[in-house]
Amino acid sequence: MIAELPIARTKIYPPVWRGPLLERPRLLNFLHENIDKTLILLSAPAGYGKTALLIQFYHDTDLPVAWYSLDETDRNLHRFVEHLVASLRERFPAFGRLTLGVLRAGAPPETVATAIINDMLENIPDYFALILDDYHMVAEHLGIQILMRHLLERAPEHLHILLASRGPYGLPMTPLVARQQATGLGARHLAFTPEEVRALFARYYAMELSEEEARALAQETEGWITAILLLVEHLRETGAYRPLRPGEPGALYRYLEEEVLRRQPPELQDFLLETAILPLFNVAACNAVRARDDSARWIEEADRRQLFLIQVETTAEGPWYRYHHLFREFLNFHLRSWDPARYRVLHQRAGRWFAGRGDAEAAVAHFLEAGDLEAAVEAMEGAVRSVYAAGRLETLGRWFRALPPPACGRPPACSSIRPRSWWMPAGRRPPSTSWTKPRRPAGRGTTKSGWRSRSSGPPP
Repeated sequence: MIAELPIARTKIYPPVWRGPLLERPRLLNFLHENIDKTLILLSAPAGYGKTALLIQFYHDTDLPVAWYSLDETDRNLHRFVEHLVASLRERFPAFGRLTLGVLRAGAPPETVATAIINDMLENIPDYFALILDDYHMVAEHLGIQILMRHLLERAPEHLHILLASRGPYGLPMTPLVARQQATGLGARHLAFTPEEVRALFARYYAMELSEEEARALAQETEGWITAILLLVEHLRETGAYRPLRPGEPGALYRYLEEEVLRRQPPELQDFLLETAILPLFNVAACNAVRARDDSARWIEEADRRQLFLIQVETTAEGPWYRYHHLFREFLNFHLRSWDPARYRVLHQRAGRWFAGRGDAEAAVAHFLEAGDLEAAVEAMEGAVRSVYAAGRLETLGRWFRALPPPACGRPPACSSIRPRSWWMPAGRRPPSTSWTKPRRPAGRGTTKSGWRSRSSGPPP
């Protein structure tokens, strides 16, 4: 027999919300309209308002609701079930004797799940909701995974689970969705709209943002509510919205470091920091930059953990991804500050990889970021004819403005093309007879980039 564990009672009541709690009818209505499902999954990265929405539902629904907030200490099957029972007993005092008896007899997770189901059928007469907040804290525990899968696949009709997590983590979503027993909200649904941003600032901060300011703020943060709230002081200081500069505001970067980056395994931290130098990336790009061949695994892990990873599109080379741009800026700022040598090496590798693909614009961008002027000039010389012929004079002007005069004084291509590309207005080209061709061997400088801008990925 296993002794009864003490119950942390603060975990079985909804937390008292101390910050702004803007009502979001479109999301609340979704929960009410789908509460007949066995499972509603709220899956999004940290700080997207999952807990706040569940608190609103708790107070807004007519159903009896049991609440369980999870943390690292719950990564134990017995502790998890003991607290689950305590939560349900708050609403249904007769529940739990059967479940605890089976648990304390040392039964395997599947048997404990069966006991929970039978206990619910015997001792819970009403339709009810069970809220599991921060489920990702325990989701990798194998015993808890087995129990939850068994419970969800065989759930009684009157059980409805609302689960907030940073990923599905082994939940049987495919069969449940196929049987129309599961649905969910993701980051794109939880993201604040410009209208919600305006309402939030007007109601809680007495700040009247214009439509343009609200739209710009929602666009820069991509609707991420934590970033929006952490920018309040920034907005108060400036009196109006303006785009952020790298490295500000401190509160947002501290949040990302303490609540996101530090909570990841060291190898995953390294992966995030190393791949964030790429505006867009796929598995091959990550492998090249990291000089490793395991990037597919870490992309999958970052996606599973909801680490602000967004799939852009799928090409013949496979899926392309990007990070939420504020998260990417934070990662770059962090790496550049703490390990500038590593930051430069990664950009040099990226430059060589893109140069080898014939994407001179991406290659030049990475070489310049690495401070490798010689490699940047070489990449420019190799592509200057095709870039010039395509009429991308702004690109040429940007390249040459980024180089100090000595770097661009080397023959042949830089000196021959710089004077005209420097001053020509966008959209205009000088006569072809006035252009001195670079003296390069045949085949050099004739690469054709399939991308439209300085990006490390496919065209938008």
